Amino acid sequence: MDSLITKVTKIGSKDVYVTTFKRKGSLKKIIAYLKSHNVPDLKEFPDVKPISVEEKGTNGFIKVIQSPLPDSMAVNTYLGCKTINITYDIAHSDTMLVSVCVNPPILQGLFNFTENVTIEQIGEDLIFEREAIIKNKGKSLPLFGSGYQIYNNHFNTQSLMSYIALADISL
Repeated sequence: MDSLITKVTKIGSKDVYVTTFKRKGSLKKIIAYLKSHNVPDLKEFPDVKPISVEEKGTNGFIKVIQSPLPDSMAVNTYLGCKTINITYDIAHSDTMLVSVCVNPPILQGLFNFTENVTIEQIGEDLIFEREAIIKNKGKSLPLFGSGYQIYNNHFNTQSLMSYIALADISL
């Protein structure tokens, strides 16, 4: 893999994570894999599961996965669950894939995120660009706020590891 670069900035109360990397691979293989009922096998996140894939025209589909929340008794009790369903709205051509993901309604107001991912095929190379904008309300709480950084870390790590695994699958 060519250099993986992640930049973190703040815009008001939002954290913005921008990651780029390049790897040899096939966009067609990534599209076929994402359209299947599979998810990358991540040993750090073994409970990620596919829920559904729905075709959306000839060059698009929606993929829903189930993802565990970080192990936080306070938040899990507040939400009443330990997993969430995350929906990816994906469009593609022969040379580019764009995925948009927004937090599920259950997290609205607590942990809002938008993730935009572009994968571009240039010759034999795949160029991955990921931007995640996160507003984590818990981080603003006095005394306890830093403990909520785990949600940013969890979301970013799981997502980035998934895209790196997809790059491996595309070889």
